[in-house]
Amino acid sequence: MITKINDHYYNLTDFKHPGGDIAISHAKNRDATILFNTYHPFNKHTILKRIEKYKIDEPKTNKIITPKQFKFDSEFSNELIKEVSIYFKHKSNKADNTKWLYIYITTSLHIISLYYFILGYQLAIFIEPFLAWISSVNYFHDACHFALINNDFINTFFMYHAMFLSQPYDWFHQHNLGHHSYTNIKEIDPDSHSNTMTKTIVKLGKKYNISYKPILLFIWSIAVYDLLFIEPIKSYINNYYNNNNLLFDKNNTYIAICILFKCIYVLVYLIIPIYHYSFPLCLLYVLISRSIFSCLFMTFTQVSHNQIILNGNNKDWYKHQLLTTSNYATNNRLLFYLSGGLTNQIEHHLFPFINHCHLPNIQPIIKRVCKKHGVLYIEYSTYQKAFNHYIKYLLT
Repeated sequence: MITKINDHYYNLTDFKHPGGDIAISHAKNRDATILFNTYHPFNKHTILKRIEKYKIDEPKTNKIITPKQFKFDSEFSNELIKEVSIYFKHKSNKADNTKWLYIYITTSLHIISLYYFILGYQLAIFIEPFLAWISSVNYFHDACHFALINNDFINTFFMYHAMFLSQPYDWFHQHNLGHHSYTNIKEIDPDSHSNTMTKTIVKLGKKYNISYKPILLFIWSIAVYDLLFIEPIKSYINNYYNNNNLLFDKNNTYIAICILFKCIYVLVYLIIPIYHYSFPLCLLYVLISRSIFSCLFMTFTQVSHNQIILNGNNKDWYKHQLLTTSNYATNNRLLFYLSGGLTNQIEHHLFPFINHCHLPNIQPIIKRVCKKHGVLYIEYSTYQKAFNHYIKYLLT
């Protein structure tokens, strides 16, 4: 397994990553500089010494692409990393007991609601998608960032548990390798591509005097299908995720698992309901429940990255994240749990390996360092203000 880190090439075929095979697979045949520096900021120098023996010359048939280069050793980033690492000097940065209790309760409730959904209870049409969201967003997202627990097996279990949201292998390419590494960079970040399409459709509606509200509701209600089926299938075929510069690493085993879980999804959320309702009514049954889930997903994920589409001109990766990311309603604890901690999106993007339960605690540290170095920290006091800014972005 060849990879590139900080302009050096490594053959990590025999390297046993503490996070397991899934974690190391992120670096396979690609420039892993951003991944390495952002997931190991506290001990990256120690790790570089450990893997020194795996260093090799540049391969003659070098297929590794470096979409954009960033710097990770500025005065600002070094102080930021140092201050946050001090906070975690004597505590774990993974899920705490309160977070695990919340996951246990919400996941148990979701499993019960899914049981009644499968049996055809009409009330479950509305309850199941809500519980699916508030449970999965609090374990799937962190698990896929290896921020849930320092146990490869448990982490992997929770990655695959949220089949109604996405499959891990698809999510890694869309979210970890694309969105987090190259936030808002046109033609690399899959989310910037999606936002541009939404913006184009909304502006087209405005041209014909159609309100943005029904357009946005329709887009948000079907968005999860793009994440679950359309983009993954296109990637399996053309080797690129979202038709951009993000190379899709084809692994037949992982793809087979993804397809299996997609089939289970279709079975649970489409085929089984046919047994309880006539065919037209069945489609309405499925459409309502999945649209609720999709709208919840979009409600909490779309308002944090609409500042500007960048070309990566800011070479400091940490400053780039602050320039393209914003927080909202960070004082609202209810919204924090309903969103899975996405209210603290800035802290999450700066330190993706830290569990969301800790993000409010490191927020004052990050704000203090930003103020000291004159770095912009964008936050909205309420969700409504963040949403208004999002709408303004779409309409201008």
